[in-house]
Amino acid sequence: MELAIGLPLIIMMLWAMSNLFAGTWKECRDLIADYTMQIEVNNAMQRIVSDLNVASHADSMSNGRLMINSYVYDYNNKMICVEKSPIYYFKDHTDNAATSYDAIYRQRSLNAKAQPLTGMDILSDVNIIIFKRTPIDKNLWDIEIIAESRVSGHRYRLKTKVYTGGADQ
Repeated sequence: MELAIGLPLIIMMLWAMSNLFAGTWKECRDLIADYTMQIEVNNAMQRIVSDLNVASHADSMSNGRLMINSYVYDYNNKMICVEKSPIYYFKDHTDNAATSYDAIYRQRSLNAKAQPLTGMDILSDVNIIIFKRTPIDKNLWDIEIIAESRVSGHRYRLKTKVYTGGADQ
C-alpha cells in the first residue's frame, strides 16, 4: 500500500525537479552566451575605434574592406615614416570542422585571413550579421556591428562615430 502511494509521489517529485533544473540550465547557458557575445563585440569595436582614433587616413575599399593608415609625425608636422603596413578590417565567412559563421577580421596584409576578432568562443557562437563602415566626411566614420549568438538566439547591436584625425593633431 505504501509503495502504491509513495512511488507515484517520488516519480512526480523527480519529474518536477528535472523540469526545474532544465529550465535553470537553459537560462544560465543563455546568460553566459549573451555575456560572452557582448564582450567579444565590445572588444572588436574597441579595437576598431582605437585604430581609427590614431589613424591619419582611412578608406573604404571596393572589396568591402576598411583600410587604416597611420603615420608618425615629428614636432614640426613633417611626416617621418609610415608606422607599419595598413590595417584592414573586414567581415568574411569562416568554415571550420564544427560550424560556419561570419566574423570580423583584422589583418596587416590585404589577402591574409588568419584569426578573426569574433566568433572563436564556443560559449556564445557569435555570428556577425552586419559590420557597416560608413564615411560621413573626410575624418568621421560611422561604425556599426550587429551580432547574434547562435546559442541563445539573441542579438547585440553596437554603433558609434569615430574621428580619424587623431594622428594629425
